[in-house]
Amino acid sequence: MTPPDWSPVSVKIKTGWAKDIDPQYPLPEYPRPQLVRADWMNLNGLWEYAVLASEQEIPLQYQGKILVPFAVESSLSGVGKPLLPTERLWYRRTFEIPLEWKSRRIVYLANGLARAVTRSLYQ
Repeated sequence: MTPPDWSPVSVKIKTGWAKDIDPQYPLPEYPRPQLVRADWMNLNGLWEYAVLASEQEIPLQYQGKILVPFAVESSLSGVGKPLLPTERLWYRRTFEIPLEWKSRRIVYLANGLARAVTRSLYQ
């Protein structure tokens, strides 16, 4: 099932597995089987993205949807554009932490990021 705001970008080379990607649940398996936790949340899926000049601050608007965990340059990201050294890629997504986790310590892991991560938590 393909949401209306995402589709793979046309490329010359695509693996046989590309057709099996579900944009609502891409790569749903636990990322590190040797460190499995009983309770965890997979944040892979469609996020908003914006590409801005490196010196620009937080975007006022986003340019579209990107399928995480795929690189912005890849077909499966839905973007398929190179990120220049003078640019910064911004991601945004909202999600709810389950109520049963309220008294627990929450660890947010954002792998593959080359620069600073800014997070906002709203109660």
